[in-house]
Order: sequence, then C-alpha cells, then structure tokens
Amino acid sequence: MPSDHEYPDAIIEISLPIKLKRRGNEMRLVMEGESGGEGVDRNLVAMVAKAHLFLEKMIENPDLGSSGVANLFGVDRADVGRVLPLAFMAPRLLDQILTGRQSNRVSARNLARQELPVLWSDQIAALS
Repeated sequence: MPSDHEYPDAIIEISLPIKLKRRGNEMRLVMEGESGGEGVDRNLVAMVAKAHLFLEKMIENPDLGSSGVANLFGVDRADVGRVLPLAFMAPRLLDQILTGRQSNRVSARNLARQELPVLWSDQIAALS
C-alpha cells in the first residue's frame, strides 16, 4: 500500500452502498457495507460528511467564508471552524472511520474538540 505522502495531490474516491428509507415523514440515509455497519460511528461519519459539504460550499463560492457557510446551514460559525478541518483528514483515517475500524479515542465529540494536525502522518500518529 503506498504511503499517504507518495501521492499528495491524488484524488481519493470513496464509494459506499447506500439506500434511502422512509420512516414516517422523514427520509433516512442508510449505509450498508461488508461489516454490516456494526462498528460504524454514524455521528462521526455524519460529522466528516458535513465537513466535506462545508468545504464544497466554500470552494464553490470563495467569498462565502466560514460565517457565510454557518448562515447557509443555520449553524454557529464556531461549529464550522471545528468541523471543517475534518475535510482534510488522512485517507487512512477516513477509511477507518467509514468502515468502523477507528481507534476508541476517535469519536465525533473528541475530534470536534481537538486540533487536527496538518500533516497526515501526524494525524495518523495522534489518532491511531
């Protein structure tokens, strides 16, 4: 397996089988996988997905900024600042989160409260 540093500009695509299920008046996004999703922390996956959504909006409109993203999604600007760094998470850690193989130290609550290192190797050392 190549290291995270060999292809720093590589685009990583992650595919998961999903279904939309209706439950009363709401629609739920249900992720299915080989492991049955037993160890997947859905709150953590949702937070990482939200980080990518925030980043996408900022890329689409560079003048938007974190305040604009916060207004767009009806959240506090501080929440955007806490969640957005997760869009730059090491692919190895992201894979662990999406497959439910993350360390016990990695939870939505912990990641939102700690500063994520910039280098992927430092992220892996801190969170594995």
